[in-house]
Amino acid sequence: MSTKGFSILGIALRNQTNTDKFNFGEMDFTCITLIYALIQNPVDQSMPRQDPNPLPYGALPYFQIHYLIEPVKISSPSAYMARARAKTEGHFGDKKVIDIEWIGGRLAQSLTADKELTEMLKPFMVREGEISIDPQKDRVRLYTKWKREDRLQFDPQFFQVVERIANAIKKLES
Repeated sequence: MSTKGFSILGIALRNQTNTDKFNFGEMDFTCITLIYALIQNPVDQSMPRQDPNPLPYGALPYFQIHYLIEPVKISSPSAYMARARAKTEGHFGDKKVIDIEWIGGRLAQSLTADKELTEMLKPFMVREGEISIDPQKDRVRLYTKWKREDRLQFDPQFFQVVERIANAIKKLES
């Protein structure tokens, strides 16, 4: 049994038990009284320990949107791994995506050959950074870089890109 900050431990040593026997009607009862010891969890009473590598902000407000394509029969996980990186020119506000490079297995080769997908992805890649595709047991996970909570939003046009990638994954499966 456990209570806030304490552990209750039942101890029944031979010389510390109290056994009572009594009858109730035709039934015989044996009641054993246990001596309970209240043991406080060990607490270091010295100075509090400080983390040698503290995080300056605590939990950070960064999130990712993960798209799961399931069910997928994955025979070779390396064939389903892929990562898209944008080839850009320009800086900051003038940055433009000129091409998209897919790195990985057979899925990456299939996605590289899809020129319509490349054109669909170009407007998103400056904002998304990179797209990663990882196989799991019976599904494939697609996700982008971490985003601050104020920039996290569902984009229906990007979902069309995800659907096209999901179709390529299903074709690879067969």
